[in-house]
Amino acid sequence: MRPFMVLMVSLSCVALFPGASASQTVHAPEAGTRGLEAGIGSGGSGSLLRFTSPAAAWVHGLSASYLNVVSTIPSFTGGTETRTVSDFALIDLSFGRRRYGAIDRAVRPFNTLGVTVGTGFGTGAPRWSGGVFADLGMSYFVTEHAILSAGWIATMSYSTGGNGSGVSFGNRQVRASVSGPRLMFALYF
Repeated sequence: MRPFMVLMVSLSCVALFPGASASQTVHAPEAGTRGLEAGIGSGGSGSLLRFTSPAAAWVHGLSASYLNVVSTIPSFTGGTETRTVSDFALIDLSFGRRRYGAIDRAVRPFNTLGVTVGTGFGTGAPRWSGGVFADLGMSYFVTEHAILSAGWIATMSYSTGGNGSGVSFGNRQVRASVSGPRLMFALYF
């Protein structure tokens, strides 16, 4: 169902902006241009962008997410028992390098490679985590000051404390994840 929704949203965007898929001359951000980006999907995020060329930018980000895992198990007295396995919030800082393709087009692919560090609060939360991430997606340079993007993010991390998915070594974990889709809107000036 989820891949179907992503496909439908993508096709709707192309239908709403038919000229976006064609080759267009657009005003690409110049070196030194700064921007603010907000994102939703698998939590919320905010980032500062600093373009070093029309095709590349440094990204400094902050993201937050909430996880609640409840397990229903058979009870010894009959029936079932519900237990909260994890109930926590995560806050992550990230730093990476984003590259955009085809600077002469309004719709451009992008990818970001970077590092992330974070902490969690609540039942089952990791005390800290650190790792690397990569995101991949498409950006539509709507105007000379606005970008609309959609993409997926993959993360490989190491954390201490907490419980959850991943390969565990006592209270330490190594985890790989892919999340998305994530929608982002940026203003640059």
